[in-house]
Amino acid sequence: MTTAHHAPGLTGDWLNGWLAALGVTVLLPSTRLSFDGDASPVANVELEDGVGLDGALAAALPPTEDLEALAIARSRLPRKVVVEQYRRAASAARASRDWSLSSSVSDLGERDLDKELPHSPFDPPAPGGETLWTRLVRCRDALGSGDQLRLAIAASLAGRGARIDANGLGFDYRRIPAAALGAGQNRVDPVVECLAFYGLAMFPVRGDGTRALTRGWRWDEGTRRTRFFWPVWHEPHDRFALDALLGALYASGLERNAANRLGIDAMFEVVPYRPTGSADATRGFASRRLW
Repeated sequence: MTTAHHAPGLTGDWLNGWLAALGVTVLLPSTRLSFDGDASPVANVELEDGVGLDGALAAALPPTEDLEALAIARSRLPRKVVVEQYRRAASAARASRDWSLSSSVSDLGERDLDKELPHSPFDPPAPGGETLWTRLVRCRDALGSGDQLRLAIAASLAGRGARIDANGLGFDYRRIPAAALGAGQNRVDPVVECLAFYGLAMFPVRGDGTRALTRGWRWDEGTRRTRFFWPVWHEPHDRFALDALLGALYASGLERNAANRLGIDAMFEVVPYRPTGSADATRGFASRRLW
């Protein structure tokens, strides 16, 4: 028997919240995820009876020292990656079945051995040579361990998570200070950012024969940019069923009738942050509901 845990802090219309909900299923493969509600779909996570979701996640979320073993760790991979560096990291990733590299950077579509390789849009550039790993570690360090970690997770799942001065993974539009408030520090929920990192396991960087593309992102000739689409669904699915669901959705061409037959209730797409000037290096993705 299972119990459904309502997580109003992880909504399907918020890209980072949606990725964080997926990350729960990656960290806890026995869980099943669905969404309810219309205007702002809320994540529901089914877990074995008698097991608290916050405690299970606190036990499953690796401590900072374990993150050192990731293929994208600072000691192995810089922000600007060339082919030879990628090959070494890829060899280590294959040996340990580590997905983190494939969700960060790819050697597909680049033949110049000395040219920087393309990163996923979910691994945007940052000042000072920050990498996906250093961003992740900053959020993980802020969470501590034991009861401190469990309580932080419980608060974030409930939508009451404390925010810290940080960029997080670097693409959450909610971290960006409102223009009306003047200049200010970016702020993120470190629990959501850590969970969203594990959600990236489902979005590797691949190639389409001419360019590197991240799963779920499509090149749009009309706008001359890539666009990302994501669904919400009402039937509970585990990590592996969700991987198949996303695969079927993206293979269908995102056609609404086909998506509805897959049990998908709504579809969203990213709305990129619009820089205020040539010196504005801010990146972020808000959302727009398609149907």
